[in-house]
Amino acid sequence: MVLNVYGDVKGKTYLKLISYLVQRCDAVTFLLPNYNKIHVTEKNINMFDDERIGHKYYDDPKDDSFQAYLSKIDDFLMLAKNHLIKSYEDIEYCGDIYEHDSVIYVLRSNEELLPFLTKINNLYDWMYPDAPMDICFYSKGKVYMRTVAHEHICDIYTSSREEINYIKKLGINFTFEHNDESKRPTLYYTLEN
Repeated sequence: MVLNVYGDVKGKTYLKLISYLVQRCDAVTFLLPNYNKIHVTEKNINMFDDERIGHKYYDDPKDDSFQAYLSKIDDFLMLAKNHLIKSYEDIEYCGDIYEHDSVIYVLRSNEELLPFLTKINNLYDWMYPDAPMDICFYSKGKVYMRTVAHEHICDIYTSSREEINYIKKLGINFTFEHNDESKRPTLYYTLEN
């Protein structure tokens, strides 16, 4: 089952949700979009008119906006670095496909990550150009909570009546959606050092 969250999740509600998620989940992800770095693959070829699979290029070779973005969010990255499991470039993130590359960070979820996660006070403020984008939480390789911040989308994947009641007690509003478990986003990572 998927809980489709609606309305803002901010302030004390956000802090309580984040505290719950770092205990419930074992990994946190976010992405750093490089809107200038185009990468054509089988997954996103339909987004282009006259491109071929495997084509990589910079939309504007003189554009340094990605470096400026990295500099702007450096304080976030410094707080995250000690929790890094891996980072990689891809056009796919948490079930969504993009035409551009993004750097995806996978972090170990624990209470020591709270200073990073609480640098923001609203679930939908995880957005370019002021922060890393679209924070997601995973448990054992399966997404537990995913966000698309600029669209105010937050989905929580659970069938546990206890978890649903707890999330409701936090003051989070949601509707229910039955999901096909095979379409639930997954991610491979290992928690070993």
